[in-house]
Amino acid sequence: MKKKFCCCIFLCLFSLPVFCDDWVLAATKFNFTRKTAVSSSQDSAASLIPQLILERIAENTSRMTTDEELLDRRLNTFLTERQSLFLQLSKEVQARDALVLTEDNPKKLKKLIAEEDLKIKELQDKIEKNLEDCEKARKEVAARTANLEAVKEKKSFSLIPFNPFAEKKEEQLVPFPSSEKVVLYNNDSTILFSVSEGAAAEGYESRSFEKEAVAKKINGLICGSISIYGNYASVTASLYVYPGCKNMGTVTEVGNINDCLTIASNIASYMIPKILNSRPVELIVNISSEEELTPVVTVDGVVHSEYSRMIVDLGIHTLEFSAKGYKTKIITYNFEHDSRFTVEVPMEKEEKSQVLLHFRYPIISEIYADGQHAGTVGDESLNALVTVNGQAVIGQVVSDIDSSYYFYYIPENLAESETELIVKGLPSDVAAQIDKRRIWMYRSYTLLVVSLPFTLYTQGRYLSMVNGYNAGSYSDVDEINRWNTMQRISTGITIGCACFFAVELVRYLRSANRALPVYAQPAGEKDILKGEDWYRVRVNQMIEQKMSLQNVPESENESIK
Repeated sequence: MKKKFCCCIFLCLFSLPVFCDDWVLAATKFNFTRKTAVSSSQDSAASLIPQLILERIAENTSRMTTDEELLDRRLNTFLTERQSLFLQLSKEVQARDALVLTEDNPKKLKKLIAEEDLKIKELQDKIEKNLEDCEKARKEVAARTANLEAVKEKKSFSLIPFNPFAEKKEEQLVPFPSSEKVVLYNNDSTILFSVSEGAAAEGYESRSFEKEAVAKKINGLICGSISIYGNYASVTASLYVYPGCKNMGTVTEVGNINDCLTIASNIASYMIPKILNSRPVELIVNISSEEELTPVVTVDGVVHSEYSRMIVDLGIHTLEFSAKGYKTKIITYNFEHDSRFTVEVPMEKEEKSQVLLHFRYPIISEIYADGQHAGTVGDESLNALVTVNGQAVIGQVVSDIDSSYYFYYIPENLAESETELIVKGLPSDVAAQIDKRRIWMYRSYTLLVVSLPFTLYTQGRYLSMVNGYNAGSYSDVDEINRWNTMQRISTGITIGCACFFAVELVRYLRSANRALPVYAQPAGEKDILKGEDWYRVRVNQMIEQKMSLQNVPESENESIK
C-alpha cells in the first residue's frame, strides 16, 4: 500500500501542467523623419509595416526573460507602491495638522494627534522597508550575475519534485529568469498601441511613455521611423522592453515603399531573435547498453540520425530513445541556464513475460492492459493473458452488455512470467453510483440542517422555563412538561438525521472508492472455481429472464422493457 501511495504522489506531481506568464508584444505607428507632405498610400504604410511585422511573429513562441528585465519589473512595482504610500502619508499629515484647528479639547487633541502619529510612523516604516527591498533586489541580481554558483543551483534538478526535509531558502525578491509566452497586444496584429501626444513628444524612453505602456501591460514595443525618397524608403525599427525603457535592438531596412511585405519580413527576421531572447543549446547524448544497438532518437517527435551531439533551442524539450528489444526511455526537461547538457541514457532490455489473469466475478467483457487490448472474457474463456514484462500494469475491464467497468492493478512484485492472478472486482457504472450516493448524502445533510433550528429552539425554551420555575417566576408545570416532550422529540429527530447523514456519507465514500483500481492477487484454486460457478449462475439467470419476457403478453412485454 505504501508503494502504491508513493507512486501516485510521484505521478501526480509530474503530471502537473507547466504554466507561464504572458509577454505582451505591441507596435506603434511609425513616424516620418522628413517634414514633407506624404501621400495617403505612404501614410497607410506607416501603419501597415508594423502590423505586418507583428503578423510575422510566430504564435506559441516563448521569450526567455533576463535578470535585468525582471529587476526592472520589480523596481517598477516598488515605485508604484512607494507613490501610493506617499499619497497616504501626505493625507495623514494633513489630517493631523487639521486637528489643531478643529479640536478644542486639549486632552482629546493630544490623543488624536498620537493616533495620527502612529499611522504616520507605520507609513514611514513601510516606505523605508520599500527602499530597503529595492536595494536588496539590486544586490540580489548583481550577486546572481557575478556568482556562477547561483546559476548552477538553479540549473540542478532531482527526480524527486520536492524535499520536505530540505532547509528552507530565503525568499527571492526577484524571480529567476524563465520562459514567458509571447502574445500580441489585444491578441490582434492589426491593433496598434497609441499614446497621448505629450508622451509621444517626450519619446519612447521617457517616464510618461513608460507609464502608459506599463498601464496597458505591454512588455515589448516595436516602434520606428520612415524616410522616403522617391519610391524608396529607409525604415528603422527598434524593440523596447518595459518597464525599464531598454532598447533591445535596432535594424534599418531599405526597400520599395510599395513592397511593404518584403520590408516587414526582413525586419521581423531580425526582431524575432531579439524578442525570443533564445540561444542554441548543445546536447551530448551517451547511450549505454549491454550490447551494441541502433537506437531511434527523437526530439519533440523529430527523428535525429546523429544523436551523439544535437543542437536544440533553449527551452523545454522531450527526448525519446527506443530500440528493438529494449524499453523505451522518455525524458522531458527544461534546458536553460547553460549552453551544454549531457544526457545519460541507460537502456534496459525488455522482458517478455505474461500472466494469466482470472476473475472472481467474470462477465462478458473486454480486457485492457496499459491501454492495449488483452483479450475477451466470455463463454470461450473466463481469463485473459496480460503482458507485464516485469513491470506494474494498470488495466480496465469493460462490460460488453452495459456501461459498467472497473480498473485493476498488477503490482510489480507479482508481474512475473507464468503467474496466475485473480481480480476480485465487479463491473458497475461507477459514475452513476457516485452521483446517486452523492444526491442521497446531500438530502440527508439537508434534513440534518433543517432539524437543528427546531431542536435548538425547543431545548432553549424548555431550559428557560425550568430556570424560571427554579427561580420561582414560573409555575405552569404542564407547560414545562409539554415543552420537555417537544424537545425530546426534536432531539430524537436530529439524532436520527445525523445517523442518516453518517450512513449516507459512508456509502458515498465507499462508492467513490470503487473508482480506485482493484489489486490483483495470487490466484487460488477455490477462487477460480467460485468464479466459474458465479458465471454459470449469472448466465442461467439471464436466460431465464429472457425466456420469461418471451412468455408474457406483448403489451406486458413492452411495459417490462
